Amino acid sequence: MSAFDWTEFFESVSLVDERLRRSTGFASMDFATRDRYRHAIEELARGSGQPEVAVAERLVEPAARHRRSERAADPGYHLVARGRFAFERACTSRSRRGCGCCGST
Repeated sequence: MSAFDWTEFFESVSLVDERLRRSTGFASMDFATRDRYRHAIEELARGSGQPEVAVAERLVEPAARHRRSERAADPGYHLVARGRFAFERACTSRSRRGCGCCGST
């Protein structure tokens, strides 16, 4: 049991990880970065009353919209960097108009 790799198992069954792997460069990041992003998603989910997978789903929207800006296309920009405040506001708002970080639709 102690030889079992729990981190690998967790990442293989996590719906949040699956969603981020499909649409972002999440899979190519190191474990510490992925873990930091997961914790930020968990915190946002708790604060917004949404499931973590819903926050992850909402996260890929602004990342996809901002492919021209490498920084804003990284999910970390919206989780732990300058885009955090706008993304947090978008997660807690009832409106789904725009991406929340720049108002684009």
